[in-house]
Amino acid sequence: MSRFHFLTRHLNVTGAELCGLAAAALLLVACASTRVDVVWSNPQVPAHKVEGSLLVVGLTRDPAVRRVYEDALAAELSARGISAIRSYQVLPDALGADTAQPLLAAARRAGATAVLSSAVVGHEHLARGVAFDEPAPRWMGAYEGWYGHYWPYVNRHTEIQVTERYLAASTLVDVSTGVIRWTVRTHTDAGADIGKDVRQFAAVIVGAMGSNGLL
Repeated sequence: MSRFHFLTRHLNVTGAELCGLAAAALLLVACASTRVDVVWSNPQVPAHKVEGSLLVVGLTRDPAVRRVYEDALAAELSARGISAIRSYQVLPDALGADTAQPLLAAARRAGATAVLSSAVVGHEHLARGVAFDEPAPRWMGAYEGWYGHYWPYVNRHTEIQVTERYLAASTLVDVSTGVIRWTVRTHTDAGADIGKDVRQFAAVIVGAMGSNGLL
């Protein structure tokens, strides 16, 4: 699917899913992180840097997360000299399942040349075992010589740690044609601080745009 409707295929997600991001990730104190999985550039669209303003969109039903993400994305773009318009400023109502055309119309009214949007498209639970040692009771007495090597004074335990991983797609769409220029797929291992998760996710997305010659 090469039209802007691609952006809204996975709109039925919660704000928490975007944050896991969660964006983004969209993630640092809580050991969260966002990684780029794959990047695609439309071979039918001549490669060139973004010109003019971008309409930035967080496709989530949570208004607070939407604003946090769009603010973070706008700040990252501004730091690179790109003007960004937050979608909540031009479409303050909640984004629904039929958002594609309203977003394009809003972008045209605002004078934006492209729309940069992000949405969560998948969610995984990752479990891993973590082994650790703790001192064992010394009631058995001391083992001398080489026996000590085989009878260490520790108890070994294994804990199962579960990580929430969110898969997101971020897409750049040309306003005049509605054609996707570029998209990036990322995964984010969620942390406990949603604000940091979202800001770090936004930084990864903008960094990927720069690495691909869009900024």
